[in-house]
Amino acid sequence: MLLPIKTRQDSDQQRLWFSDDNYDLFVWLDNNRHVISFQFSYNKLHNEHIIVWHRDKGYSHDRIDNGEPGDGSYKMTPIMVPNGMADYAKLAEEFRLVSNHIEPALAHFIYTKLSTFSN
Repeated sequence: MLLPIKTRQDSDQQRLWFSDDNYDLFVWLDNNRHVISFQFSYNKLHNEHIIVWHRDKGYSHDRIDNGEPGDGSYKMTPIMVPNGMADYAKLAEEFRLVSNHIEPALAHFIYTKLSTFSN
């Protein structure tokens, strides 16, 4: 179940963070509480991926390269790398099932965006 972790208010936007063992959701809201952007990451423990939506830029789907070099050297900074297609209907349904602790209008907005995501 996605639970609220942290809220941060800047002068022109608010950032919300929700998390559980498998998912993270970051949401940026403007001063009128309209969604500017969100990032929904899934499979956090194994092969993490992320769907990003921004009202001006649209969608992207990326894999998280966790920065582990695999050769015993120091870990590098995790980065997002393009990763193509996913089962977006399934991800939208997974989000719906874990979003009970998110404000209903916000959860519905994100569910709708995830449901209509396409490459």
